[in-house]
Amino acid sequence: VLVFPVRVQGAGAAAEIAAALHHISSPDSGLPDIDTVVVARGGGSLEDLWAFNEEITARAVAACRLPVISAVGHEIDFTISDFAADLRAPTPSAAAELLAPDGAELRAVLQQHRATLTRRIQQAMQTWRRELEYMARGPLSRETDRVLLPWRQRLDDASESLTDAVKLQISEHRQHLQQLGHQLQRLRPDHLLTQRNARLALQRERLATRLQAILTDRRNQLAQARARLKSLGPQAVLARGFSYTQTTAGKLVREARELQPGEEFTTHLGQGKIRGIVKSVE
Repeated sequence: VLVFPVRVQGAGAAAEIAAALHHISSPDSGLPDIDTVVVARGGGSLEDLWAFNEEITARAVAACRLPVISAVGHEIDFTISDFAADLRAPTPSAAAELLAPDGAELRAVLQQHRATLTRRIQQAMQTWRRELEYMARGPLSRETDRVLLPWRQRLDDASESLTDAVKLQISEHRQHLQQLGHQLQRLRPDHLLTQRNARLALQRERLATRLQAILTDRRNQLAQARARLKSLGPQAVLARGFSYTQTTAGKLVREARELQPGEEFTTHLGQGKIRGIVKSVE
């Protein structure tokens, strides 16, 4: 038992309690292994116990890495440290009882467990002994062959059924593997490439034929449009004996009054032009 004496009431008591808890909880304290920390004092008034209500004390109790039992005052006294600790003891002496249970009670409990275990083992041995006696007097010991014959027959039947089932499974798996082999053969990259090339060549031939047909059709349409355009163009109209006249500025003359006497003009014919000067306008 290690005792860390600190002030438990008055000015500075809370700081001393917190400092002691920090020291005990520190891995570098140099202390031997400690199982439990008991924060304890005797009874007193509320003012006497106030150091255990301070925040610094409660935080030190909660932060302690070791289990903490708070045993402050009498049974009727409660402090904040009681709630921050892992366990509250009503009195310091009760904390000692919690830490060290009664050896006689432990021995009594062990004796009770030993008696219960011995009784159960004896009961189990008696049960097994009776079962062995029943088996020794049973037909399995006196007529082993007769008793085991049906079971041997069932075992033989099960063995044959298992053999047949295994053979059937092997046959089905072999057929499945053959099917997969055929599928794999059909899906070989070189076969697929040959098929794709043949299909591509056929599509290329069809595309060329279709393209040639489209070009021929477009040429025919263009020739027809050219012939229509030529027949409807101004040159064809002029070739039929018509003409048109323009001013020197290039304006098309539709009426005689658009020209003035003395003004030059140009008349376009199917073959050639005529330039002249207006003498009069009618």
